[in-house]
Amino acid sequence: MGKTWDIKNPAITELKDAFPEVPDWVLQLLANRGFGVKDDLHAFLSSEYEHIHDPFLMADMKQAVKRVLTAIKEREQVMVLGDYDADGVSGATIVFHMIAELTPLLTTSETSQFMPGADRDDSRLVPYIPDRTQEGYGVSDQAVEYAFQNGVNVLITIDCGVSNHDRLKFLKEHGVDVIVLDHHSIPETLPEAHSLLIPKRADDPYPFEELCGAGLAFKFAHALVSEARFQGLSDRLPEGYEKWYLDFAAIGTVGDMVPLRGENRILVTYGLYVLSKTKNSGLRELLRQMDIQTVVRQDSKERTTDEEITVHTVGFEIAPRINAAGRIDHANRAFELFRARTREEVEPLAQKLTELNAERKELTERVVREVEERLREKGDFADRVKLVFEGDKNWPIGVLGIAASRLMDTYYRPVVLYQVGEEYNTASARSIPGFHMAEAIQSVMPHLEAGGGHAQAGGMSFQPNKTETIKDQLQTRADQYLDKDALTPRIVADAEVKAEDVTWELYDLVNWLAPFGMGNPTPVFVLRKLRIERIKLVGSDKNHVKVEFKSQQHQGQPIDFQAIGFNLADTAADLFENEIVDVAFKLDVNEWRDKRELQLKLLDIRHEA
Repeated sequence: MGKTWDIKNPAITELKDAFPEVPDWVLQLLANRGFGVKDDLHAFLSSEYEHIHDPFLMADMKQAVKRVLTAIKEREQVMVLGDYDADGVSGATIVFHMIAELTPLLTTSETSQFMPGADRDDSRLVPYIPDRTQEGYGVSDQAVEYAFQNGVNVLITIDCGVSNHDRLKFLKEHGVDVIVLDHHSIPETLPEAHSLLIPKRADDPYPFEELCGAGLAFKFAHALVSEARFQGLSDRLPEGYEKWYLDFAAIGTVGDMVPLRGENRILVTYGLYVLSKTKNSGLRELLRQMDIQTVVRQDSKERTTDEEITVHTVGFEIAPRINAAGRIDHANRAFELFRARTREEVEPLAQKLTELNAERKELTERVVREVEERLREKGDFADRVKLVFEGDKNWPIGVLGIAASRLMDTYYRPVVLYQVGEEYNTASARSIPGFHMAEAIQSVMPHLEAGGGHAQAGGMSFQPNKTETIKDQLQTRADQYLDKDALTPRIVADAEVKAEDVTWELYDLVNWLAPFGMGNPTPVFVLRKLRIERIKLVGSDKNHVKVEFKSQQHQGQPIDFQAIGFNLADTAADLFENEIVDVAFKLDVNEWRDKRELQLKLLDIRHEA
């Protein structure tokens, strides 16, 4: 499938006047990410922990901290309820452990120095992670019942709660103080609760709105440490102790794909370092079993390995293992791993997460394969169907979102996959630009039991007899909103570069903007007029392409480039040696034995324009 290249126009004239000391390429990349002449360059690029915001700027933070510290001192029952994904589990781990470690400090008169990670009392803590299949998202009836069974006085929700009006009101009426830490869309009416730590609230003065659930949990932990020290524990509780929880803050932030800008950038940058020396026994064991080295590289030319700790490590290795527990089994598996202390406890729990992740991959592959077989049976569906809508009773709901994303990337059109149930069908949906999935779901709301989402993802449940009606209406909407141009994959490039620009210096300038992720994507460049020296298919299935290029248009002698294009075998089918091509790429590094060299990670190759 051919791709359209959108190359952003140079937009640095004003920036160059304002910041003459900054290289043009950096200014271009900054401009592409929304940086303007009135912005603070140091603040935009800074990953210094000292620039983190005061947690007490957040509305309701003071009263939430006061209530929890009182609960600790008076030995009340505190329930920590986290969502079942990597963000919710990480956030629940932060809050649970922070309270458990503050408990012996606030309830005993001992004056010995606090030992991080060793002194912990969780006897009055009630952890709760909902069952994805049986309870669904948020504060369920089962969670409320569990709270009453355990005599809970304070309930802290992490990564959920803002939409559970009725249940939160019921808890309040029955004497349970609820503290909500949530970052999702704000309903018109906020729920009744003791405290609402929700920076997206219109009346919240906190200067950064994009924290995820684990990010909010970290801010809460930071506030608890600060207030505990203020109340007399400064001689026993080290200043900045909350930093030890940056590992889980980073996992949640990367795993939930919130924008890696502002405070999130700081949490992830420092979180990777803390992750490399984490004190959490379960997390250490998980890294050990994954063969992840506890190293964070600083120098681009310093030789390293693929097993270093990076954003990619977190996003594609650690977070999926946590998510797999909630998708395939129960997220308690992950939470219990991070709660465990001894080698005998953590080894089987970490191994179970790895096994569940492998099972998740197999199930996802099966669903994708079965959908593709159906599409092939329908013939040339691309010209006829602009939205994929398929379901099966044997498809586990926990992997449908991942499968839908894979299929969306392959066919570049909206995808809705659903599990057929006896009472209700449950669907996950993913979409491309130009087709707002939440609005599409809203358009069929009269036929749904429940539904919602955002522009590119959503979910819904509906009675089986409504399936064809919903399918027809969504496909009709796709016909209205998606033309041929909208169904053409697009590569958005930051800039064109010349061959002589592709150097270690450019690589270092690019990585000045790291960590990369949502809201701060890895820069994409375009090089023109490269001659193909050698080209071959590689990989067990021969679906990747390895290319050697020579530059044709630059000052001086031709420059050689090594390049790899994953899943570009079809694109390379009509390319031959000595042809002149243009390429869209990300700048990467190839390491082999003791050699480390720059490499073009190809996104697309096409004959010269």
